[in-house]
Amino acid sequence: MAADGEVSAGVMKHWETIRQQAREWHNQLRSEAVDDSASALLSVADQKTEFRLIGLMANDPLLAGAEAVLIPDASRILYNRSADPGLVAFYHAHEYGHLRLH
Repeated sequence: MAADGEVSAGVMKHWETIRQQAREWHNQLRSEAVDDSASALLSVADQKTEFRLIGLMANDPLLAGAEAVLIPDASRILYNRSADPGLVAFYHAHEYGHLRLH
């Protein structure tokens, strides 16, 4: 049985790998974006992945109660269109995180 310290070290290494992958993709997007804004980076991500961001009513069944949903097979990110624009950018980026990690 692994000691708690060994488990913690393994978990931390796993998260460091994820953070490194995120930094690499961020740098790649930055190299192609017109500026460092979230909208510019997300625009490049949309172009590279060919995903579309689609706003839906908050009660739309496709959202299943969530604020945003990734639909990989349809190359879509669905989101609650009544959400604050800053949150929409966060949801957009968050869903790309799911795409990149899974």
